[in-house]
Amino acid sequence: MKFSKRFVIRKKEDIPIFAKGIWSPTAKDWVEIIEDYIHISRTRIKNKWAMLKLQLTILEDIINFVTFNDQIKGELKKLQEREHEVNPSDKIEEKEIEFMKSDMFFHDLMIVALKEIIDGIVWRYFKYNRALLYTLADKEVSGVVRPDKGLINTMYELARIFTNPGEVAILNDITNFLKVGDLTTIKTDGAIEFVEVKSGNRSGRGRRITRQKERMAEIVEFFNTGIGEYDGKKIRIVLSPVKQKNYLPLLLNIIRSAKARGSYSEVIGNYMIVECMYPERLSDSKIAIEYFENRHRSIKDQWIKMKDVVIPFFATDKLEFSRNFAPYTIFPFPDEICADILCGRVLTRIITNYSEIMRIFHKNGWETVDSIFFKDPDELDKIDITKTPMMIVGKGEAKIQIGPGMIGRLPFEFLSPKALIDEFERIYAEGSPEEAMLQLTSFSDDETAWY
Repeated sequence: MKFSKRFVIRKKEDIPIFAKGIWSPTAKDWVEIIEDYIHISRTRIKNKWAMLKLQLTILEDIINFVTFNDQIKGELKKLQEREHEVNPSDKIEEKEIEFMKSDMFFHDLMIVALKEIIDGIVWRYFKYNRALLYTLADKEVSGVVRPDKGLINTMYELARIFTNPGEVAILNDITNFLKVGDLTTIKTDGAIEFVEVKSGNRSGRGRRITRQKERMAEIVEFFNTGIGEYDGKKIRIVLSPVKQKNYLPLLLNIIRSAKARGSYSEVIGNYMIVECMYPERLSDSKIAIEYFENRHRSIKDQWIKMKDVVIPFFATDKLEFSRNFAPYTIFPFPDEICADILCGRVLTRIITNYSEIMRIFHKNGWETVDSIFFKDPDELDKIDITKTPMMIVGKGEAKIQIGPGMIGRLPFEFLSPKALIDEFERIYAEGSPEEAMLQLTSFSDDETAWY
C-alpha cells in the first residue's frame, strides 16, 4: 500500500449540485439504492423511526432531482434564446440538448419510482383499500416538491406526530395517492386523519383555508359513511368478495427467464404477449429484437388478419398513471425484481389484444355496447379520455362502464379477465343498472392477492 496526503480549501457550494456537475448516476447506479429503500419499506414498516428516516431520505432525493431538472431547464432556455446565433451544423450542441433531455426524463422516472416506494407503505397502512386510495388520488395534483417554508413547517409536524405513541404519518407530497391535506396520520387502532399544515396569520388566505376545510370535511364524511358525490353524481363505496385472480407468478417467471437468458416471451390466454429483455445480459440488442419478432409469430399474424385492436405498453408506462393501479412495490416479487422494474433495468413490453378481451367478455354473456376502440382518430381527438369509459358492456338491460382504471389492471396488474367478468356478474345480480355505474369497489381479498 502507498499513502499520500493533500489539503483542500473549498468555497461554500451546494454539494449535491456540485456533485451533479461531475458525475450523473445512472439507473444502473440507482437500482441497488432503490432496492434497499424497497427492502426497508417492506421489512421495517412497524419501525416508526425507520419509516420517518426513509421518508426524509426519499424527500431529499426527490428535491435533488427537481433541482437538477430546474438547472437543466435553465440551460435549455439559454440555448433556445441564442438559437439564431448557433450554426445549424453544430452537432455538439445538438448532442448536448439530447443528453440534457434524456437526463430530465430519467430524473422524472426516478421521482415517480421513489414515490412508488412510499405508495407501497400507503397501501399497507390503508389495508389495500383501492377505492379509498383512488378517491384520495383523484383530488387536485400537488405541485413539484420544493424546500419552501410550507414544506419545512409540514416536516416539523411530521416529526412531532412520530413522537406520539401509536401514531405514524405520511408526507403526502412524496406519494402518488394522498392528495388531501399535507400529512396523513395512521393510528394503531386504524383511525386515519388528514392534516393540513398552515403557518402564521396571513391576510387574504381565509377563503382558501375555508375551501380546504370543506374539501377535507367532504372526504372524511364520504369515507365514514361510504356514500357521497363524485363529479356531481351520487356514489358509494362497495366491498366486493370477488377473487382477484392474477398472473403475477407467470410475470415473475418471465422476468427471471429474461435475466438469465437476455430475453424471454410468453403468451397469456391468447389476449396478451409479454416480452421481457435484460440488456445487461445481451451482447447485441438486435438478437432480442429478432427473437421477439419471430416468437409467437402465428398468434400475431392471426391478430393482424382479424384486424384486432392491439396496444403495446411498457411496464414503466404504469408510472404515468400510478394512482390508478397497485404500486410495483407491493407486488409479491423479490426487492431486486421490483427495483429492476422501477428503474427500467428489465424492459417489459405487454402487448394487449383488446378485441380478444371483448370476445372473452362476449363468450361469458357480456356484449360490448360501446368502446373508444371503435372510434376513429378524429372522434378520439374530441373525447376527454380521463372522463370517458374505455368500454361499456351490457347484459340484458344492465350496462356497466369500464374505466381506464379497471381495464388497465389487465396489463399493469396482470389481472385475469375472469376477475372482471365475475365482478360484472356480482353487479348484475345486485340489481339496478343505475346503481351499478355509480360505485367505487374494493376487494376483500386484495390484501392476500399481493402476497
